[in-house]
Amino acid sequence: MSQDNVEIVRRIYAGWTRGDYQVEASVFDPHVEYRQDFGPDFVEVRGSPAMARTWGEYLRQWDSLAHGEIDELIDEGDTVVAVSPLRGRGKQSQVTVEVSDAAVAFVFLDSRIVRVVATDNRRKTLEAVGLLE
Repeated sequence: MSQDNVEIVRRIYAGWTRGDYQVEASVFDPHVEYRQDFGPDFVEVRGSPAMARTWGEYLRQWDSLAHGEIDELIDEGDTVVAVSPLRGRGKQSQVTVEVSDAAVAFVFLDSRIVRVVATDNRRKTLEAVGLLE
């Protein structure tokens, strides 16, 4: 099952690098827990509609936002963490932001994503899902 989870995360990231944030939407549990922790932006919501709203609000803050290819994929069975660069230009500030190790953890249960933790660095993500002590 772990390899299936890894492949789902690879497909999600392939979509994200193309700007498709709806890719693999069917694998997210309707009651998914979503945590976004980027710098000053911290949000925790529950449910697919709330997660989609949160993503939409976040994406609207950027003139451009691009995920790079996955630099590191950590397979811990039911938890898969993807680390990749993230680059964007703020819509209002016009400031370009580059994050070398943005990370997203996907927690699976019965082939469904039940929790997502997205942060601006690898260590913070691993701590949030209990993979670092």
